[in-house]
Amino acid sequence: MVLLAVVTAAGLLALRQRRIKISHDLAVLYDQIHEARYALWDIQTSIAEHMNPQSIQASIVRAQLELEPIVSMPRHDAAAMMLAAGKYQRVWPRTASP
Repeated sequence: MVLLAVVTAAGLLALRQRRIKISHDLAVLYDQIHEARYALWDIQTSIAEHMNPQSIQASIVRAQLELEPIVSMPRHDAAAMMLAAGKYQRVWPRTASP
């Protein structure tokens, strides 16, 4: 009976130690993630500080590039612009006139 209690206690202590080690490893990884995130933010800030829209535009003109904007529009705005440009005809039902 005493031997069973000792083995059970040793097993519980081993599980407790394992949980503590995993918690410590998790905390270390969490700190590494935060350090990497802060480094990324610093890099993004540095890039943003060095960007100058006028010089970028001048470089595009100098390189004779034809670029299209990549700004996304809501679907209804894009459909309205395509409709106005004659890209397609309206196919959805119109409201009935009284």
